[in-house]
Amino acid sequence: MMLKNSNNLIRSLPSYRRLSRFSALNHRRAITCSTASTPAPQSATTSTPYWLWVVSGIAIAAVFEENGSGSSTLAHCEHRHKGTGIEYESGQIITNWSNTHQCNPTHLYEPKSSQEVLRLLQYLHRKGWEKARPIGTALSPNGIGMSDQSLISMHSLDYVEVDPENRLVTVGAGVRVSEVLKALEKHNLTLQNFSSIQEQQLAGWTQVAAHGTGCTLPTVDEMIVRMKLATATEGLMTLSQQSNPALFSMAKVGLGALGVVTELTLQCVPKHTLLEHTFTLPLKDIGKDHLQRLKEYRHVRYMWLPYTTEVVVVVSNPTGDGVERNDPAKAIVENWEKSAISSSQDLPTKPLYELLLKCEKDSQSSQQTQQERELSVKQLSFSQLRDRLLDFAPLDLKHIQAVNQAESEFWKRCTGSRQDDSTKILGFDCGGEQFVFEVCFPIGPVLKDSVTKGSSKDIEFVQKLMKLIEKHQIPAHCPIEQRWTARSTAKMSPAYSQDPDEVFSWVGIIMYLPPHQIPLEREEITKQFQRYTQLIQPLLEEYNAHCHWAKIELPKDYENSNTPNSQAVGKSETNTSSWWSRIFGSSSNTDVLVMDERTRLRIMKERIKAKFPVEEFNAYRKVLDPKGILSNKLIDSLFNDN
Repeated sequence: MMLKNSNNLIRSLPSYRRLSRFSALNHRRAITCSTASTPAPQSATTSTPYWLWVVSGIAIAAVFEENGSGSSTLAHCEHRHKGTGIEYESGQIITNWSNTHQCNPTHLYEPKSSQEVLRLLQYLHRKGWEKARPIGTALSPNGIGMSDQSLISMHSLDYVEVDPENRLVTVGAGVRVSEVLKALEKHNLTLQNFSSIQEQQLAGWTQVAAHGTGCTLPTVDEMIVRMKLATATEGLMTLSQQSNPALFSMAKVGLGALGVVTELTLQCVPKHTLLEHTFTLPLKDIGKDHLQRLKEYRHVRYMWLPYTTEVVVVVSNPTGDGVERNDPAKAIVENWEKSAISSSQDLPTKPLYELLLKCEKDSQSSQQTQQERELSVKQLSFSQLRDRLLDFAPLDLKHIQAVNQAESEFWKRCTGSRQDDSTKILGFDCGGEQFVFEVCFPIGPVLKDSVTKGSSKDIEFVQKLMKLIEKHQIPAHCPIEQRWTARSTAKMSPAYSQDPDEVFSWVGIIMYLPPHQIPLEREEITKQFQRYTQLIQPLLEEYNAHCHWAKIELPKDYENSNTPNSQAVGKSETNTSSWWSRIFGSSSNTDVLVMDERTRLRIMKERIKAKFPVEEFNAYRKVLDPKGILSNKLIDSLFNDN
């Protein structure tokens, strides 16, 4: 039996705002808007209205000027760079999708080919004073592609060339994952794995070692068989396992700092259908049959729900390929479908909308009648309901516990199966604006036949994380997401390993920024999430976990903040291990210890050096980009000695 209408609720986009940010507007089309109907934010120094739209995937806020006819016209104009002839734009504020990072570049260069990218880099290298960071769709939570100097937009390099016979696809750096998948579908091909969304540009997607889930499936950079890299000093380089393999291994996950990726050739797989099962397991039982679950399903994903007793399990396997596979999850789903709750005609979202109705009644925040409110909330999707609920009190512990419990009940009601093309099964709704922190750590060769039981490091990690959340009463939003990948051969990938049997687990924590929070409230959420990530640092040390490159954040100094129950650690604190023990072993009632910014950055850099070949990476940077024109504050802070 297939899921009854709930998949649309689970995976529906949370709001119009998400659709608008991902709408691909024609970059050359004249754009006007009515200022009378546009709720645009105001500049701090002028009444000139702003408008947020997407230019080839990049969220841009640009200044508009009144034209005297009741509408506005775009104030900035297009330019052609005198030194290179390359088109550029200026006067823009670019934000990432979650609106947590922004930049105001002096130039947004728009090269149309690999040769134009090369000409631009060589010109900037000769001048030596202007940085220019390559940027994709600006989706990265940490704004890794941003710079307040200049940016290089890759959106015009968006071609796709399919080689069906060899199952290869060659793409321009600026094409989106979704467009590649559409082109491959015509040839009965697809990509073996991809992230939760498909709006990333290929170069940015691979440069940060993005990933999907599956113990036999590596991070997306491992699909690359050949790449072209534009460099300031060595020209346009073609890299592969046969041509300059050492640099190829480094540049596949180069963070945009070794050169500008202009073209990629990826290995594809036959198009296939997946059968997915979604169900919940008691927290105390999640470790039971866990290793077997990883072995029996190609794709496995857990969603841990803080302050509840359930874990959501999502597993899937290919169908129709002639391979017989065990499918123990099928029995779990079938047993659930015989239950009384399953046969109910209530919407799966009932626990969430009932809680929302109660909150609105208690707060008297709605002017509608009870009947009107009920009709209204029943039409909301899962994500919309969660956003509305979190908006009431995103940092109130009791409220968050109630919301998480309602979400747990929602997932129980969503137990079921569905079958569809892999491109539709593997994507899922990530929710609204958010802070996210995701780490990756090795769990051993767990797929080997000789490994049948024993302690599971991946399960232990999240169990300890859940206890830490409860001990420090963190208002942790749902879910804590856990996924798995095979190892990568890219040296800068968090999942790099020389052992081909090594498996890695990825765990992400989240804190949403509900849509109606004012700036001061968003700042409080920011501080709470900072505290949240600091408190799990000892776990990272214990399990040799390292952060996703698109989600690592530079430390911010909250030493003098007004965060309740905070205690600053002075600049004399230099013993890393003592800090870990002070958090994990302290008997004090202090909720959080906040290091100064310099100390935390130093520790972060030491951990990066211990995991990654930083000296080799920097040696390539000095050869390929000796003047650092491709770096930004994040890259310089993490990798420069000074």
